[in-house]
Amino acid sequence: MTLPDREELRGLVDSIVEAIENPKKELHVPVESINFNLKEYHYGDKVNMYGGLSNTGVLKK
Repeated sequence: MTLPDREELRGLVDSIVEAIENPKKELHVPVESINFNLKEYHYGDKVNMYGGLSNTGVLKK
């Protein structure tokens, strides 16, 4: 997340932390635009496998 004003960003982070620590509190933040790189966007689980033969399935902990 980026904002041109560093103090505004710090205030937003503080508000998010407060909302996480106090789940009953509501947080409303207007969003002007959203940008993301589709090459970096990932759908589903990300799995890295090294070596081995006949790997089947994923162990989730």
